[in-house]
Amino acid sequence: MMSAAGNLQSRVLKSSWNDGLIDLFAGIGVLVIGVSWHFHFAALGGIAPALLVPLWQPLRRRLVEPRTGYMEFGEQTRLRLSRSLLTMLLLGVGTLGLGVATYFYAGGGVLTADVKLIAGLPAFLIGFAALVAGFSFGIPRFPLYALVLIGGGVITALLGLEPAPAMMAGGSAAALVGAVVLGRFLKDHPVVDEQAR
Repeated sequence: MMSAAGNLQSRVLKSSWNDGLIDLFAGIGVLVIGVSWHFHFAALGGIAPALLVPLWQPLRRRLVEPRTGYMEFGEQTRLRLSRSLLTMLLLGVGTLGLGVATYFYAGGGVLTADVKLIAGLPAFLIGFAALVAGFSFGIPRFPLYALVLIGGGVITALLGLEPAPAMMAGGSAAALVGAVVLGRFLKDHPVVDEQAR
């Protein structure tokens, strides 16, 4: 049975993703991956999301925490978050590695018959990572992004399309929803000046 403090921490953790900032950053990252693949510059797809990661926390501290405050989580919650983040990191690195390797493998003419199936794999894998993130962190919008990405991956594979449009669609959906949610959050939660009280 969960203690009252543990229950409060769980509720605070779930609500801490309701500002839309993680959606916006994840969406921009996936969108950049898709755009970079579209213009055949896959290296940018690996670099850009990695550059976004260190920007998220300072932006969160500047935009979100002055409006909602900050909670120091207990050891169990931090350990669970660390495991979830490590899982997400490993899935991300694996997805990137598999996607880049598949891209170059197929581009070198080694694959012929199943290339159209493999073209849907990057969006499918990123969608799977979004699904895991949604359930791991309790972010209800992420399974919807996963649906767009996985659906886009399946359509890409069935129609023999390039992988970029499915990733651009999923990234755009997450970035757009994230921007709207963040805008509403900032409007609904103004910064209170403690000295003005």
